[in-house]
Amino acid sequence: DVPPFYSPRLLELIQVDPEVIRNFRNWVEFFHPDDHETLNQFQSVFCGKNASDLFVMEYRLLCGDGVYRWFQTKGMSVRDPITCEPVRVIGVTADIQKRKEREEHYSHRATHDILTELPNRALFNDRLHKDIAFAKRDASHLAVIMLDLDEFKSVNDTLGHQAGDELLVEVSVRLLKSIRESDTAARLGGDEFALLRPFGVGKRKDIVKALNRIITKKKKKFSLD
Repeated sequence: DVPPFYSPRLLELIQVDPEVIRNFRNWVEFFHPDDHETLNQFQSVFCGKNASDLFVMEYRLLCGDGVYRWFQTKGMSVRDPITCEPVRVIGVTADIQKRKEREEHYSHRATHDILTELPNRALFNDRLHKDIAFAKRDASHLAVIMLDLDEFKSVNDTLGHQAGDELLVEVSVRLLKSIRESDTAARLGGDEFALLRPFGVGKRKDIVKALNRIITKKKKKFSLD
């Protein structure tokens, strides 16, 4: 029973001591919980006799410093010419953490307001359609609430746009503190905000109560600069 061989470069990438991993076999423990399904799919494909010999995997591994990082493995399986059973796997593994961070950054920028970090109009519309579909499926309801700031232009004109931006950020913080995890608060542009609030049958009064809480919080004085 020969222990598996791990490339020194691979161990360097994941920052694991060779002595620690010498007899280690259960790689599932290294995989991020959300990536176990990816690993299982790969294993099921790899073990199939009619599966493709080439594969590409992207996944997160727990590194020696206790942090999960993204990796990509490209490789191929070598099969027994008679039984077609896989006998070994060869491939190359690369650290793609920076690439994933860039992708996440640009994805976030495309769907969120740069100033307030709230969902933007595009993400709001996407969630609106999904919430409508959920409401139809569950025979529930959905409230779409529009909010703006009275006399916001006068803030920009008298105190400057920096003060206006600070006010918008503070308003967004108060909105987030006033809603549930299942709700969506978005900035549509300028001083226009929108809320999505799913609610059950007979719960219409709860919407009024929620709106009153939001308005009360928004009416409290703001201290700028």
